[in-house]
Amino acid sequence: MRRPLSPALVLCLGSTAWAGVPDDVHLDVIARSTLPVHVGGRVQAEGPHRVRFGIDAGWLPDAYLSAWPQADAWRGEVAAVELSTAPAVAFGADVGWRPLARIGWVVDVGWRSVVLRGAEQWTVPAPTFGFGAATAQRRVPVTAWTHLVVVDVGYEHLVDDHLVLRIDAGGAFGVASSSSAEQPAGTDASTADAVADRYRVSVVTPTLSIGVGYRFF
Repeated sequence: MRRPLSPALVLCLGSTAWAGVPDDVHLDVIARSTLPVHVGGRVQAEGPHRVRFGIDAGWLPDAYLSAWPQADAWRGEVAAVELSTAPAVAFGADVGWRPLARIGWVVDVGWRSVVLRGAEQWTVPAPTFGFGAATAQRRVPVTAWTHLVVVDVGYEHLVDDHLVLRIDAGGAFGVASSSSAEQPAGTDASTADAVADRYRVSVVTPTLSIGVGYRFF
């Protein structure tokens, strides 16, 4: 009968596997919340001369969306009978530098893309075959992209060589945005264009990030 490996042995084997990694190379996985851009995960690496690279992915909660200029539109409060909003997806990457070897100040510059999806319910004329007038409900799917340049200045603290605590302050600056809407049956193209224009999202906002994670080496 095979006996399972003990946790202490697993940790020992893990430490041995990373034994050949240079002291100036690090890999972290962090759970991170960046108000008001996204909540999600981050993988970051640091190499020689404390140059860093990171990737982020997550989603945009409704509470964070309330800080965006078009928040009212995405809640259906602008010229819409009803609006359903799918969870927004956010992802991006950045490069950075930790200027001081023994102090955890960090500077990152990068980009984030946010994808918002929803659908309006529109009332449009319906065929009546010559018997009076009638209307029907048509769903108008909407997709909006916004691309942001992000700048962060933060501090990172390492506890017991593995626990990573990080806090950042910075800004997100919209540099490009686009949107599209499907044309519902019974309307002309101007309807879809008007809907798409209303949900074109851009934002300039301060940001605050808090993260906790694990350093593998």
